[in-house]
Amino acid sequence: MAEDAGHHTTLKYHFPSVKAFQSALEDDLDDAAIDSGWKKAQLVEGGVTFEAYFRDVLQVARSLMKRKGSL
Repeated sequence: MAEDAGHHTTLKYHFPSVKAFQSALEDDLDDAAIDSGWKKAQLVEGGVTFEAYFRDVLQVARSLMKRKGSL
C-alpha cells in the first residue's frame, strides 16, 4: 500500500474497518453542520428513520440581509 509523502501510517492503521472510517466522517460532518447553525432532526417514514438537517428560515434571511447591508 502506498504511503503519503511525509506520513508513515495509512488510513487502515487509524481506522481498522470501513465502518469505523464512516462513523468518524459522520461525526465530523455532524459537528461541522451543528457548529454552522444547522439543526438536526430524525424523521421516520414507513418505519425507516432518516436524519435531516435544517436551518431556521428567519435566521437565514436575516443573515443574508446582513451580508448585503440591508440591516
